[in-house]
Amino acid sequence: MKESLRVLLVEDNPGDADLLLFQLPEQGATQWEVVCVGRLFEALDRVSREYFDIVLLDLGLPDSSGMETFRAMRFQAAKLPIIVLTGNQDERVGLEAIREGAQDYLVKGEAGSDVLLRAVRYAIERGRTENALLELNNSLEERIAERTVELTTANEALRVEIAERQRAEDAMRRIKEQWERTFASVPDLIAILDHQHRVLRVNDAMAGRLGRTPEECVGLACHEVVHGSQCPPMSCPHSLSLEDGLSHAAELHLERFGGDFLVTTTPLLDEDGEHLGSVHIAHDITERKIFEQGLREAKEVAETAARTKSQFLANMSHELRTPMAGVLGMLDLALSGQLNPEQRSYIETAHSSARALVRILNDILDLTKIEMGKLTLEEKPFSVLTCVENTFNLLLPVARNKGLTLEFSVGDAVPGMLVGDQIRLNQVLTNLVGNAVKFTERGRVGLRVTAGAERGDGRHEIHFVVTDTGIGIPSNKEDLLFLVFSQVDESHSRRYGGTGLGLAISKEIVERMGGAISFVSVEGEGSTFTCRIPFGAATGSEDALAAAAPAASPAPVAPAATVGKLRLLVAEDDQVIRQVLVAMLERSGYQVVFAENGERVVELWEAEPYQLILMDVQMPRLNGFEATAAIRARERERGGHIPIVAMTAHALKEDEARCLQAGMDAYLSKPIDFKECLQVISETLKAFRQDT
Repeated sequence: MKESLRVLLVEDNPGDADLLLFQLPEQGATQWEVVCVGRLFEALDRVSREYFDIVLLDLGLPDSSGMETFRAMRFQAAKLPIIVLTGNQDERVGLEAIREGAQDYLVKGEAGSDVLLRAVRYAIERGRTENALLELNNSLEERIAERTVELTTANEALRVEIAERQRAEDAMRRIKEQWERTFASVPDLIAILDHQHRVLRVNDAMAGRLGRTPEECVGLACHEVVHGSQCPPMSCPHSLSLEDGLSHAAELHLERFGGDFLVTTTPLLDEDGEHLGSVHIAHDITERKIFEQGLREAKEVAETAARTKSQFLANMSHELRTPMAGVLGMLDLALSGQLNPEQRSYIETAHSSARALVRILNDILDLTKIEMGKLTLEEKPFSVLTCVENTFNLLLPVARNKGLTLEFSVGDAVPGMLVGDQIRLNQVLTNLVGNAVKFTERGRVGLRVTAGAERGDGRHEIHFVVTDTGIGIPSNKEDLLFLVFSQVDESHSRRYGGTGLGLAISKEIVERMGGAISFVSVEGEGSTFTCRIPFGAATGSEDALAAAAPAASPAPVAPAATVGKLRLLVAEDDQVIRQVLVAMLERSGYQVVFAENGERVVELWEAEPYQLILMDVQMPRLNGFEATAAIRARERERGGHIPIVAMTAHALKEDEARCLQAGMDAYLSKPIDFKECLQVISETLKAFRQDT
């Protein structure tokens, strides 16, 4: 198949064009296709649209001449081989064209057919070679550029990797240095041990305790240098960690280290979870142990002091209440006899003074109980109305004597029955209303009971508001109001009396109940005290009312005619109180036998039948608890049960509980109120009859 070559002949002279066409005959395997144009613009248009293998370019064209013609064609077809056609006079231009990229130049009319063919073929081959070389060079340059970019990228990545690795190595070095410094400077004694209890490494603190450098400790057996033994002790937590692979801790006294230490061991594992050894840390707890021992000793001293104080309180309560019981008892007996008006006035005054002394004693005992943390609160159903009425019934005579109006109201929203400590609430209300009456010369004193919001725990907040038209409280003295043994004005103590304990105790009681007490006052106009106390609501009002009935209204005492000369055994070692009790009980129709100590009580009880025993708790030989225990023990052997009512001058709540736990059936606190005593006897006998 012949090779086809396309030639663009740019020649405006027809003769020269025909000559050139004639000189390119078909020869051999080459077939020439010649396209002839006479203008430069035509040539430029054809090379832009068609493929040619070579351009034969005359530089003298009608629309362009000289080197500008070549440059225009070269610009349009940079890779196309160009042979410049010149005249005899233009060889210089041909050479210039070659310098600027032409393949060759031919002088028109002088180049024969062979020269033309050779020049054309040479130009085409040279152009192809140059183009191939150019493409190869471009390809190589592209490859070099690509590889350069790749190498640059790789170098940058390598530089970044090296920088990151350097930073990581620096960080690791810093971490290691920090770890080394930390390990060396930790005050706890640290040792890393292997399976044979040999030291792999220790910190400075451990090495210092061992009297060696850290390097000298490596390889030593821990039990030899620490415990001074040939084998690890049974208490060694490291041995336990080796057995089960878990962390262990123990408090050990290390004689060689001169103190007590909390020793912990943590298993040391490799990346595969294999047990390499343990990290052994000993924390010096010698000072803590000394401190704990001091705390224990201080606690024992405090507990001993508390027991001593409690016993002193009990003894003082007994020693004070016992003679007061005699005084009040004798005064009660005197008042129950035949007296002329003057005598009755004297004795009533003495009785009132004795009662005031008992109230002061009770306040002091309450304050002591509060300070000792022995003030206990009951949770029993009670009637709010009854509690308020009891307070007002007590204070109404005093208010009337002063010409005061005493009034109270209970709001409709206040539950009829609440659950709480009625006795302590009554004490608070008596203190507040009593103070209002005491410091009011004219006008009124009122108590208003209202219901606050129901709390989230189901309890009801009840507000007790006491108002008066009394002397008021100076604003600069309000801070003294709730302080113990403190009164707003010392002259008030002389004029109105009082110890300054009532409000302080009331505040403590209210706060123990979970409430708060506040007041507002204007000097010369009066004061308002408000107590906000949470109470539970009693469920089953009839049952709650029945449970509260004994506290709300005293049970009637049977008259002498209906008692039927019941035999009572009275155990009391104090002669005065014994005389009072015998007189009171015999006047009420009881037959009384007394015993002066616990042994005599047991003997009389075994010898003759009795319906009830009044048992003093503190007696010589056998005390009341021991006598009760002896009686109950023999009753368990032979059957039966005699009611026993405790009588004690101890005023603590736990004393009542102790009496009941000892097997006694009821409790009376000295000084004994005559009506209360008869009421308790009647109720106890009634309950005993119902049980039997």
